[in-house]
Amino acid sequence: MFRIGELTNLTREDVLDSGDLRVSAEHKGLVLKLSKTKTGPNKSVEVLEPAVITIFRDYIGDIPISKPKQKLFTFTGAQYRYQFKKACKQLGLSGLYVPHSLRHGGATRYYRVMKMPIEDVMFRGRWQSNDSARRYIQQGMALQMTFAFSDQMEIGRRIINDGILPHISLSQEHYYSTSQMSE
Repeated sequence: MFRIGELTNLTREDVLDSGDLRVSAEHKGLVLKLSKTKTGPNKSVEVLEPAVITIFRDYIGDIPISKPKQKLFTFTGAQYRYQFKKACKQLGLSGLYVPHSLRHGGATRYYRVMKMPIEDVMFRGRWQSNDSARRYIQQGMALQMTFAFSDQMEIGRRIINDGILPHISLSQEHYYSTSQMSE
């Protein structure tokens, strides 16, 4: 449920993983620090999805810890939007999807599917008001119902059931050699 600026501004030092010496040994999991958000500075969010944790760890494995200020992603917001639209097209998804749709979908999933309390959804999505978070959830469900999902749901089921996500290599070298990012 990242805003584009939150994602594109992540640096190596914004990643806190199990075993990181900056926190106690009791800490387990992957947490991302968001230095600047719409709702204020220095927020954090724990990554909960095991497949996303695996992909993320694989990706950051190529970034030396000795370069803490190095941005994790070298693409701009415009380049991200372009690649997002391109991926949606390749998957046969509606052209109406935009990166911000992931905030709607994430809030909807956490609340409706995972049965997370609205306060926890608000915390994860960094919403200050209950009304704002509820609007995202309601709009997310309505938008999902608007699009034809049969083919897309089958693609998602195959990815999840066949275990494809944990095997995707997203190292920086691989990523930049296999995709051309342009505005």
